[in-house]
Amino acid sequence: MFISSSRFILKTCGTTTPLLCLPLLMSMVQEYSGFDNVQDLFYSRKNFKRPELQRTPHRSFQEEAEILNQFFPGKGGRAYCLGSFNGDDCWYLYYFSAASIKRKLMARQNLPSNRSIKSKNENDQTLEVLMTGVDPKKMVNFYKENCPSASEATKVSGIGNLIPGMTIDDFLFDPCGYSMNGVSKTVPGGYMTIHVTPEPEFSYVSFETNIHHKNYKDLIKRVVKLFGPKQFVVTFFSSEGKPFIEFEEDQTERSYYDDYYVEDLQVCRLPGYDLTYALFNRFPS
Repeated sequence: MFISSSRFILKTCGTTTPLLCLPLLMSMVQEYSGFDNVQDLFYSRKNFKRPELQRTPHRSFQEEAEILNQFFPGKGGRAYCLGSFNGDDCWYLYYFSAASIKRKLMARQNLPSNRSIKSKNENDQTLEVLMTGVDPKKMVNFYKENCPSASEATKVSGIGNLIPGMTIDDFLFDPCGYSMNGVSKTVPGGYMTIHVTPEPEFSYVSFETNIHHKNYKDLIKRVVKLFGPKQFVVTFFSSEGKPFIEFEEDQTERSYYDDYYVEDLQVCRLPGYDLTYALFNRFPS
């Protein structure tokens, strides 16, 4: 969990039930900080390979959206599916915005309102790279028989060099698996987090950061090179009016990402944010 002055970010894996902790988290926020209203909520995940193994309410996205609607009534929440609904690249998002409810009320009363709720100078962005079919040769560092400690896995894999100036808390699971959380020494509230599932039958790596970069394409390229997936999904949130990532859609030529081409590309405009979704597949060898 990452906590800053006005937000918290919770990342989980396996069969955890993060939505069930929301009432407790919101009550703790009110008790210790005095905040009693949620301004924005983002809940997202990739489709599960074995949804039947999950616990309620995480066995389907419809069930997750229904419980979130109960937590945040008033038609401020919206559920989205990006990517192919009947494929392995489906990415779900539930977004609640208190500002969208306020805008509707003001519009009903014919009062002027600005669509964006953020300062023009405020930078808010989140990059996520979700990788599947990861190169087995690059996964050897995430087995305890090959790397005795998490710090060594972080070093030899190259993860420690992805974003400079991070304080890293890493963990190597037994017999295999890896996760790390990093907080920036120079960017207030800046973080990076990575989870690695190395088993070849269902290999998966997730990378996420909210630290601003002048060249996101270069960062994505370095992340993908580090793990060598057969397929990866990029999602990028940016506050409205700020630059977003442009991806090539020409599948006949090699893209900026060398051996990958854009299979699917979607751009959404949410209240106060722009969202880009892109699916990349490796070119046939």
